[in-house]
Amino acid sequence: MKAGRIEGRYGAVFLVMFLVYILSVQGSHEFQITDDPKNQKSPAIYGDIVIWQDSRNGNWDIYGCNLLTGEEFQVTTDPSDQFLPQIYENVIVWEDRRNGCSDIYGYNLMTREEFQITENPYNQTDPAIYGDIVVWSDRRTPEDDIYGCDLTTKEEFPITTDHGTQWYPAIYENIVVWDGWINKNEGVYGYNLLTEEQFEIATRGDMHGHAAIHGNIVIWAEIGEVRWGIFGLNLLTEEEFSIPSTEAFSWFPAIYGDIVVWDDEKVNNTDIYGYNLSTGQMFHVMTGGFQQFPAIFKDIIVWDDDRNGNLDIYGCSLETVEYYQLEDDGDDGGFCSGTIFVVCIFLVLIYSSREHNSPILQ
Repeated sequence: MKAGRIEGRYGAVFLVMFLVYILSVQGSHEFQITDDPKNQKSPAIYGDIVIWQDSRNGNWDIYGCNLLTGEEFQVTTDPSDQFLPQIYENVIVWEDRRNGCSDIYGYNLMTREEFQITENPYNQTDPAIYGDIVVWSDRRTPEDDIYGCDLTTKEEFPITTDHGTQWYPAIYENIVVWDGWINKNEGVYGYNLLTEEQFEIATRGDMHGHAAIHGNIVIWAEIGEVRWGIFGLNLLTEEEFSIPSTEAFSWFPAIYGDIVVWDDEKVNNTDIYGYNLSTGQMFHVMTGGFQQFPAIFKDIIVWDDDRNGNLDIYGCSLETVEYYQLEDDGDDGGFCSGTIFVVCIFLVLIYSSREHNSPILQ
């Protein structure tokens, strides 16, 4: 009898451990990319390479990590600040303060060579890259304009010099988009590098921010008296659409294919949300704390995360997120984890009652 009780106790312990393992695996769809105690922030991703700005050396440097090998590497070593990196294929670009103003620099991962892209004595900031074209916001005139450079020919060229301020450019193939004030109209604008034509995307008079583009879809954040949230435009059909609202302050959107991700800023925390344009379903990457500045490539999302008391870079795979319709409560991961936890306790109670002839659940 005593031996049976001991075996029953060991069996119950094993069952609890097994079910807790299943629960932890179910909820472990995220992975940590950086673990240095200093701050790592503003990630970008292309293929298996994630890059970010890193303060571990007392200034901001650019670091990276190969997700396949887990190997971390340092890109810049200059004692000045380098930040806001972007990447396309084997080329990384960033904003660099080594010359006393902000310039745009680059680095080739294949040749391991660093190179300077801009030399104008005024500030060049917020770079973006696609193919051989780098674009940025440029202060060489009294107001910010958008400029670009062909890395193959080394030719620099203006994209917009309209009266007003233009900033935060993004580029996909031959289309450049940005936020700006043009003729006292705040909005999102675009430019076709082939036809050399500028066009309006959204000019409602509200505050627009951080336009992004992939394929034929342009997205942006908008805050105003009439509406706020994440909005988009299909450049082929000229159809504008909105991402279903979570009734929070939404900012810093990013897009790849049919997936849009963004910051969802509440009073005490900032979470990462996503939306599938094809299925109309949302997903919630992480709850609690501050997660911000998401970037996405194919099925991998990366972001800043403060759960360890400093800013680290985390990531997750779209294959592991749980989608839901907005009319649901939206507590995707927590709901499923909580359900499994209740089932675990229920099964343990049944097991224990049977082993010890307890009246519980009989």
